[in-house]
Amino acid sequence: MQRIFLLSSLLLCFVFSLSAQQKIDAESIIADLDAGKDISISNAVIMGDLRLIDLQDRQTKGGDWGKQEKVLCHVRNRLSFDKCEFRGQVLGYFSEGSWNKKNQIHIDVDFHEAVSFTNCDFKEGFKVKYSRFDEDADFSGSIFRREGLFKYTKFEQLANFSNTRHDEANFKYTEFEELADFSGARFEGEANFKYTDFEGDLDLTNTAFTGSNDFKYVKFPRDTKMDGVEFSKRSDFKYAKLGREDFRGK
Repeated sequence: MQRIFLLSSLLLCFVFSLSAQQKIDAESIIADLDAGKDISISNAVIMGDLRLIDLQDRQTKGGDWGKQEKVLCHVRNRLSFDKCEFRGQVLGYFSEGSWNKKNQIHIDVDFHEAVSFTNCDFKEGFKVKYSRFDEDADFSGSIFRREGLFKYTKFEQLANFSNTRHDEANFKYTEFEELADFSGARFEGEANFKYTDFEGDLDLTNTAFTGSNDFKYVKFPRDTKMDGVEFSKRSDFKYAKLGREDFRGK
């Protein structure tokens, strides 16, 4: 009888925990950022797309070809999410039209303070492109169930992707100025690191690339940590180097 009571109590606590998880409208987060507030949210479900491309703090200028409108949005406050579930996309990039057509718009987002998305579950895409992270960016323990787009992005400080899980990951042309930590990460779909620039240290300890992966033209730091790293047979290291040597030891 006592055991049944204990099990019932545990079940009630579990149900209460689920029901107590708050739901937050993504638009309200954008409104708080527009109001100059730091964001710190844990154990919540974020409903709708988190459209950082809609921030009011923005600069607009003509494009390189005179026909493209370029918009740069700024996140000047701290972003901290822990154990959150994102039901919609996180959008830090938007492009519409083509470079040689009028009325094209291209929107990017720069992050000027520390950014943290730890132990989060991204049900849809996480998209930043041409962005800059001025301070530490921490994504450790998070799951990217759709595309994680970081193409052309620059990380000025620590970029922590340790123990993350990725479906499709695009880090093509991404720049890492300091430590890029991918230890314990698992890439189950395509992982594109072509032309990625690792200026600081790189940690691939116990990292698993089980899908196709592209490391063409990558210059791996001489002291790259690779203990326990796993590469699938669909790996491309053409023109890649480890320090000053060919990646394959030539």
